[in-house]
Amino acid sequence: MTTDTADQLNAADPRNASPARLAVLERRARELARSKATADLPGLALELVEFEVQSERYALETEAVREIILPGHICSIPHTPDFVLGVINLRGLILSVLDPAVLLGIPRQELPERPPVAVLADRDMTFGLAMDRVLGVRTVLRDTIQTELAGGSQQVCRYALGITPERLTILRADAILNDPSLIVDTPL
Repeated sequence: MTTDTADQLNAADPRNASPARLAVLERRARELARSKATADLPGLALELVEFEVQSERYALETEAVREIILPGHICSIPHTPDFVLGVINLRGLILSVLDPAVLLGIPRQELPERPPVAVLADRDMTFGLAMDRVLGVRTVLRDTIQTELAGGSQQVCRYALGITPERLTILRADAILNDPSLIVDTPL
């Protein structure tokens, strides 16, 4: 073994690491152990896509999110309800894009110029849900979700599965996808 190789091995050995590096390694090990533990408990954990709407954090189960896209342009449609931002062309499919701020009763300040859009789908319905920002994918244990939303708006409660201790509101994609009030079938 060369001296350079021995030096590299010694530098990589956690016993030779600085306290700051040890703290980072321990944090990473805990995160990996937690994600492995929750992956082994399929009925006890939810995998979620976390996102922001007007600085509030929300999440949807990944199984209901077909994909997340950055559309080039959302074409507004006149005479539609406020919750309809417009439509996009997704590989030949004309897809309605909804504004979750309006659906959840949150005053909308401003939407990003090119908001990310989560494509939600079940066997009967497909549409896009615009977000201010996608924060990532995370796993949450079901028993940590508080299902009673004290002080939540009626709109949020209609779609919410619950809230985590970190104040992440988990939305039920099935409740949104199957809400008959979101079907717009009025003639122009």
